[in-house]
Amino acid sequence: IGRNGGDEFMGVIRIKDPDQLEEVLQKIRRSCEDFNETVQKPYYVNVSIGYQKFNFDDLKNLLQIIERADQELYIAKTKRRKSVVR
Repeated sequence: IGRNGGDEFMGVIRIKDPDQLEEVLQKIRRSCEDFNETVQKPYYVNVSIGYQKFNFDDLKNLLQIIERADQELYIAKTKRRKSVVR
C-alpha cells in the first residue's frame, strides 16, 4: 500500500479466488467507515475504491492497469460515494 497523491492510496491484493475480491474490498471499506463509530474524531473517514483485476504475469502493462483503476476510483468518488467500482 502506498500513497498515490492527495487523499488517494494504491494497494495490491493477491487473492486465490478472484470472485471474492469485491467482497474483500467491501470489508476494507466498511472497516474504514467503522473507524468513525469507534474513534469519535472531529473528522469522518469516507472510502471509495476503484479496482482492476490483473495477472501478475502481466506486469508489462502495469501502468495501464493503474490508469484504469484510477479511472474507476474517479467514478466511485464522483458518482457513487462509499462504493467499490470496477
